[in-house]
Amino acid sequence: MEDDLGCHFDSLKAALVRLESKYGWESENRGKLPIKGRPAQIHSWIKGGRGSKTKAPPCINDVDEYSKEWATWWDSMQPEWHTRGADGYWEVGGERGGTEEWGALEAPGPNGCLSVVGSLYFWGRVSSQSAAVREAWERGVQDVVWMLEGIDASIEVPVRKKGRREFSL
Repeated sequence: MEDDLGCHFDSLKAALVRLESKYGWESENRGKLPIKGRPAQIHSWIKGGRGSKTKAPPCINDVDEYSKEWATWWDSMQPEWHTRGADGYWEVGGERGGTEEWGALEAPGPNGCLSVVGSLYFWGRVSSQSAAVREAWERGVQDVVWMLEGIDASIEVPVRKKGRREFSL
């Protein structure tokens, strides 16, 4: 990811790294995010080896349509308690007790939260086309950061002991 998409996106990348590190950099497909409603560009990116085969980011020709598809996809994986406010954006902030059920979002590895971060990266590269699209993108980034940090706070830290994984309390 070479483009400078601002401090919120930098926070998103850092939150992803912290979470994947806590999961022990799992590469198995323990959890997969929903495919239904996922933007076609993300499917193409995954099918293309996440850039390793195609060497080019997915093309987003209609950024307004992509932003709607992304929001629908993101909504589909939200736990019941995470809702949108009166302004139409996701509620973020406030205390999380660390005991929340995260559902589909507890998905480490390449088919998990990495796909969400990748989808925001591709959207962010073209989000400067209008103020409304940029705002929707920034709100999406902030919500994903908030959710990743919540998941991170709620999972136990894996501890390696003599070749097997155990969990600390």
